[in-house]
Amino acid sequence: MKFTWINVALGLLLLVAACSKEQRTINRLEGDWQVVAFKKNGADLPDSLYKELFFSFRACKAKDFDYCDGAMTRVTAAGTRVTDFKYSIGDNGKDFLIEYVSLTLEPTKGVIKRQTRKQLVWEYTNSRNELHEMTFAKF
Repeated sequence: MKFTWINVALGLLLLVAACSKEQRTINRLEGDWQVVAFKKNGADLPDSLYKELFFSFRACKAKDFDYCDGAMTRVTAAGTRVTDFKYSIGDNGKDFLIEYVSLTLEPTKGVIKRQTRKQLVWEYTNSRNELHEMTFAKF
């Protein structure tokens, strides 16, 4: 009888661990991030294009591709522009989708290449078939 309960408990633990990879990714994303590197088709872009680009990911409880809220802030000489977005995480915490509320920005779906509590590297291909890699640092 003990052996059966142990198997059930281990099975439940494995199920919880498998289902929570998206949530772990969301938990690590929560907070404010600054873009610290940006590549297009493998070439580094000038830091003037991204050094004042910030993303804020709000906490939420989500399952595979449920949406959470966030905001992108760009600071320029002309002023500060904030664009709200919805984001979701899927495929065991690897797929990352941002859908901007603004009609001028296309939805962006990519993959998380690396993620720690302090750094995120996200790669995506836009509608012009350009490969982008953004590196974020948490602050």
